[in-house]
Amino acid sequence: MERLVSHSSEPQPGNVVVNTNPGCKHYRSTGEVVSTDPLTGDMGKTVTYIVANNGENFSNGDVLTKTLDQVEVVR
Repeated sequence: MERLVSHSSEPQPGNVVVNTNPGCKHYRSTGEVVSTDPLTGDMGKTVTYIVANNGENFSNGDVLTKTLDQVEVVR
C-alpha cells in the first residue's frame, strides 16, 4: 500500500507563494509568507501572506490566508 503524504514541503515565513487555485478569486496572487497556522481538529494548515502584486480581487499589501492546497512555493 502506498503511503500518501500531504504537503511534505510546507511554506515557511519568508518564502514567496503563488495562489494556484483557478477557482479562487485570489488566483495568481503572490506574496511573502508571514505565518502558517493549524486548522482546528487537525484538518490541515493555513498560510498567511502579504500580497505583492495586483489583480481584480486583490492588491499589493493585502493580507490573505489560504489553505496549503491553494498555494505553491515560488522561492
